[in-house]
This record gives sequence, structure tokens and C-alpha cells, in this order.
Amino acid sequence: VGASADSYPVAVPCIMAGGGGGGGKAKTSPREHAAPRGNVMVVALRRAMRDMVRLVDFWIDFGGRFFHIIMKILGPCLICLALSLIGFVTYTYFVYALPNMKAIGLHGQCVVTSIGFFLVTNALYNYGKSICSDAGTPPEWKEVIDLAVESDAPKPRQCTKCTRVKPPRTHHC
Repeated sequence: VGASADSYPVAVPCIMAGGGGGGGKAKTSPREHAAPRGNVMVVALRRAMRDMVRLVDFWIDFGGRFFHIIMKILGPCLICLALSLIGFVTYTYFVYALPNMKAIGLHGQCVVTSIGFFLVTNALYNYGKSICSDAGTPPEWKEVIDLAVESDAPKPRQCTKCTRVKPPRTHHC
């Protein structure tokens, strides 16, 4: 009952799992071969750093997915906002500005309105084309490197994700 800590043996035999009791092989406890305290701290630090890196990676991935979803929702909203602003400016011109242009006469009003209508039509057409156009993809890296060798041009950079040419000052992937 009153045994001291020195009376217990350092090696505690235990039966290996799956032996069923009697015929198992005796194995010593992990306490018998305890590593020095410094190695335990290094292992604990490595595990903590690994867990921290995994946590940061998870949150970066989560943030990227959340940002992607928000951009999918926000894109059409911004398109509607741009079209609404163009429509508001056109409405304001025809309802408020055009009737107040009596000083330039009917012929001047027609000229100014024609120019304004051309500009609005041009803006809407170009905005629509820019919304619906694909940004395209850079050419294959092997094709460009062959041309660069022939023309003594500087060697282009290669994207690590898609292995295509990485255009200067861009992030295409």
C-alpha cells in the first residue's frame, strides 16, 4: 500500500493485442524507451507546426472558394449596375437636359442627340462585347520557346499550373 516510486520496475511487460491472453509475446512499455526530453519537444513542435500549416491551408482554401462564390454572384450584379447607370444617364438626358436646350434650336438639338445616341449605342455595344468575350488562353510554351530560340528573343516564362506561356505582368491561372 505504501510503496515508493523506486519499488516499481522501469520496464512494464504487457501482452500484445490479438494474442488472446496466454500465448502473447511480452513487450515492454513505451516508458522504458522514453526519448530524451529535447526530442519530445521537437516532435511536439513539428506536429504543432504541421497542424498550424494545415489549418492555415484550410482557411486559405475556404477563403478562395468563398471569394469565387461571391464573385459569381457579384459579377452579374455589377453588370446590372453598369447598365442601370448608362440607362439613368440616357433617361436624364432625354427627359431633363434635351428640353432645356432651346438656345441651340431644333437643328442643334438633333445634332447633339444624334451624337449622344451614337455614343450610348457605341458604349453599350462595346460593353456587351467585353462582357461576352472570352479572355482567351496563352499559347503553348513549347511553340513559343521554339520561336524564341529562332529569333533570339528572351526566353518566356512558363506557368507552373497550366504549363503555358505566362505573359508578362499577368496572373492568368
